[in-house]
Amino acid sequence: MGIYGDFYNFAHPLYYFRFQEVVIAVVLSVSSAMLGAFGAVRRVVQLPPAEAMRSEAPKLYRPGIFDRAEIQKHVPVSVRIIIRNLERRPWKAALSVMMIASAVAILIAGRYTYDAVERMTEVEFTEKHREDLTLLFNDSMPVSVASTVGSYKGVLEHEYYRDEPVTLHSRHRSRRQTVRGLASGGGLQRLIDSNGRRHALPPEGLLMTTELARILSVVPGDTVEVEFLLGSQHRRSVAVAGTLDEILGLSAYMDIKSLHRLAGDGGAVNGAFLRIDTSRARALYSEFKAMPGVGGIMMLKALKKSFDDLIAESMLTSTLILTIFACVLAFAVIYNGARISLSERARELSSLRVLGLTKKEISVILLGEQAVLTLFAIPPGFLAGIGLSVLLALSLSSELYRLPLVFNSYNFLFSFIVVVSVSVVSGFAIRRRLIRLDLIEVLKTRE
Repeated sequence: MGIYGDFYNFAHPLYYFRFQEVVIAVVLSVSSAMLGAFGAVRRVVQLPPAEAMRSEAPKLYRPGIFDRAEIQKHVPVSVRIIIRNLERRPWKAALSVMMIASAVAILIAGRYTYDAVERMTEVEFTEKHREDLTLLFNDSMPVSVASTVGSYKGVLEHEYYRDEPVTLHSRHRSRRQTVRGLASGGGLQRLIDSNGRRHALPPEGLLMTTELARILSVVPGDTVEVEFLLGSQHRRSVAVAGTLDEILGLSAYMDIKSLHRLAGDGGAVNGAFLRIDTSRARALYSEFKAMPGVGGIMMLKALKKSFDDLIAESMLTSTLILTIFACVLAFAVIYNGARISLSERARELSSLRVLGLTKKEISVILLGEQAVLTLFAIPPGFLAGIGLSVLLALSLSSELYRLPLVFNSYNFLFSFIVVVSVSVVSGFAIRRRLIRLDLIEVLKTRE
């Protein structure tokens, strides 16, 4: 709430308690618990009392793939026992793999949004915008203002743009939009798509984002009506010269000279992109601030730093929350699975100890199953995380922004380390119980 308050400048962040949300959470939790216990309870109530009072009959087993004579020579006994136990309970093993994979997927999908935002930041602040300062004029200025701005000491490069408010019409569809006129597509503001490719600005016609083209239902080669909302407010037909898959917003671009001709007013500019000598930044900022007609100044580096600080804070908080959830889920699955196995196989493991196996060897047998399940869960967890990320990209993308599908290898490594670390901690907790087994008590015959 604090992070959102800083970002959106909420006057009074409030939390309203909603009873129906608590009811939904409780119903879902209880239903899941009852569903999990239903199978065991059903088997118990269906068992006749006379049958239940009998001693448990020995189970019938058949040789597994590693029980063949030619394989037994090369596979240790402990490994054969681990594989045999997994083969005997495939559904239990599959469910454990699925739950551990879910923990991995939570970490991957949770950190995907920050990979996407980082990519969006790189495109917008590094590849697309290369200026140091952006001057915003109060009103449209004549093209001759270029000589005035360019004469300031410390201005290394200057480029001007025109933002013209229009309504774009295509058959029964229309959209109020700003058409930006640029001097070129490769100057201080470049035309970069979501894949980092540069696009040239066509000498004639409109270049619009793919989302805007979809809204207007047009393709390159079609014609749209451009209705100017200022000045004479006339309408002109303009061809769609191409589309551009930008990450942020809805945009339409034209060559600035073509836009001047289309507007029919001799030319005007609304702002300027400047590349400056950084040693003169403070002095230039003061001079431009006092310049008549300048309504605002945007410093790209300061804007990027503020954005990075906010993202870093929110990323730290969200990563901590998601990591805790994933650790709890993974620990619950791995630890409970090992506890259940220890409870069911205490007599078997104690018998192996009496027959000569060391504590280390029986620990390998018990904990090796959980290690195998964890390792088998990581690849499907990666795939599930990628799938969830794709769903997030589709559901969160809007007219304001489109989340790019980018994945950082660090996030996969982070997820791997978290799950493996939880597995190791669970193993140590179970091993303490295992080495404390009272062999005499466990091996007693129970009537």
